[in-house]
Order: sequence, then structure tokens, then C-alpha cells
Amino acid sequence: QVVCGADARPDAWRLQRYWICSFSNNQHCVQDEMGEGWPTSSFYLALLHQDRRGTCLIVDEEALPLTRSWCLFEVAQTVEMEKGGDPDHHGLVFCTRSGVVNNGSASVEVSLGLASRLTTLRLQDATASVPKDHDDIKDYVVNNMGGFDKMHAANSRENL
Repeated sequence: QVVCGADARPDAWRLQRYWICSFSNNQHCVQDEMGEGWPTSSFYLALLHQDRRGTCLIVDEEALPLTRSWCLFEVAQTVEMEKGGDPDHHGLVFCTRSGVVNNGSASVEVSLGLASRLTTLRLQDATASVPKDHDDIKDYVVNNMGGFDKMHAANSRENL
């Protein structure tokens, strides 16, 4: 339901496009994927593609991706897409080994771990392996989203 909506065709999933970073970028050549910077990167362009229906964030009980700058950049882009009011955009979808948190099919442990992480999350504390990436993402949030407090408020409203 989260992925295909009301479309009951058995192959409806083939028509859906979700952003999953670890599958969408060559993780061994991230610098090549970045191009001249994030605004021209395949990463950013895929996040903004008109056919994308949402962002799948793969999490476990600790929700560690939410401590990484690039994952928070994906969240920021998803929040921005949601402002467009597209009824076919499913927003941020939390996927786990046990199911999808958004539709209640994930384990209680993962759901509680995610809730705990979200209630204590300080977006400005996220880290990146490349300091310049962290600084660029921080600048993006401050200059385009009104700062971390506004992004945090939007993320909390959408996901808690």
C-alpha cells in the first residue's frame, strides 16, 4: 500500500520510483557521482526527479542513518518535495528488515528505536566522512530551509 497506493495490479510496483541512496549511487566512487558539487550530482538530480514517489530510508533499531549528513540531506529534499502537495508523493518511508514502519508492518523494536531516535535527534549534530560535505549540507539547510530548527520542526511533524 505504501509503495503502490491503490493500484491493485500485480506489477504496479514496477511503475514506482523511490530513492534508495545505497542502491542509487556507486558507493565505491562517490566523488565521481558528485560531479561539480551536490546541485549537479546524479544524487541530487535523482532526488528531484519528477517521477520519484518518495524516499526509502533503510533503518534498524538505532536509526543510525539519521546521524549522517547525507541521509539528512535526503530527508531535507523529501520535506521540500512534500511542500509541492503532490498526492502521489509518499514522502519519507522508513523501511526495515521486518517491514515498513509507516504502515505498521515493522517490528515493535525497530518502531520504538526509530521513535526514540526521532525524539532526541539534533539535525545539526549529523556527521559526514568528508568535512566539506557536512559544511555544504549545513549551508544548504541554513540558506534554503531556514535553519536546523525549522527543518527539525518539519521533520518532527511529518514523522512522529
